[in-house]
Amino acid sequence: MGGTGQGHAFGVTNLQLAPRRVGYAYTAAPRAPMQNAWQACIPVPLRVGCAKLTRCKPSMKRSRAHIVRELRLYWKHYVLQSLVASLAIFIVFLFLNTREAVIVASIGATTFIVFAMPKSITAKPRNVIGGQIAGIIVGSLCALIPHPLLFQSIAVYSLSVGLSMFVMVVTNTEHPPASGTALGVAINGFSLYVTATMIVSVIVLSLIHQCFKRYLRDLV
Repeated sequence: MGGTGQGHAFGVTNLQLAPRRVGYAYTAAPRAPMQNAWQACIPVPLRVGCAKLTRCKPSMKRSRAHIVRELRLYWKHYVLQSLVASLAIFIVFLFLNTREAVIVASIGATTFIVFAMPKSITAKPRNVIGGQIAGIIVGSLCALIPHPLLFQSIAVYSLSVGLSMFVMVVTNTEHPPASGTALGVAINGFSLYVTATMIVSVIVLSLIHQCFKRYLRDLV
């Protein structure tokens, strides 16, 4: 009887012997169908890459659908927070000299964080004000280092960025645009006008952020 069951199993092409018994006879269990010949010949990494390529288009469609859905749900927040950010930077420019290009860029980055990511840790007043003050101090100290040669200048400017990051992390005042402030002050040198304007600007941004905080949501 065992021989009959074994012969029957060999007679079926898509079946294999399973490690279970019924009485004294082995039963045949279905085996997964074999892959196509071309799939078996293609290396596994290449097959995985092809599979990813075939999934790109549907994922892009889902991404566009998600963007449209988010826009329909939160378009009021998008418009309101963009307008508030424009108003805040307008007020800042009333005090800030636009010729200070690096400082202006840093304020623009701060404005984005405050009004596009209002719930972020880096958007808190402690981080915005403290981080920018740390950037100004570090940049001013680095500007005092003599750097007449090009290589020395590059080293000093790089040090201002790295040192500002270190100070912010140690004091828990992480604010990425403040490293740009440190770099700008290190390049242009210390200026009482720039320092006072920068501090006033971040205070204004933080005050506006606190006033509209209940109406703001993270847009990213």
